[in-house]
Amino acid sequence: GMTLGSTAQAQAIPVPGDPSASYSLVSIKKISGKRIEVVSKRVGRSGTSYARRLVDCAAMTFAYLGEGDTLKEALADGHADKMGALTDGSASHGVSVYACRKSGF
Repeated sequence: GMTLGSTAQAQAIPVPGDPSASYSLVSIKKISGKRIEVVSKRVGRSGTSYARRLVDCAAMTFAYLGEGDTLKEALADGHADKMGALTDGSASHGVSVYACRKSGF
């Protein structure tokens, strides 16, 4: 699968619903079909956090796989929540749309 390493730091993700923070893409991994695993970084006033999401680019649904203040925490094994719909304007929506486009879906 395609994995973007830490060299992908310049990949800013637009998230209109959270203008006080900046989001960037850490990695994308293709899972199966049009499902991808996306790790994103958020830098805001409260500090830096990371999130790992499973995204279904066909259904436009997602689930959190992990999150934390460090990349290590976000990558720690966690059980996926139930897949939920992506809300327009949300951080998850911005990250997912960006990552799906990058993956060619």
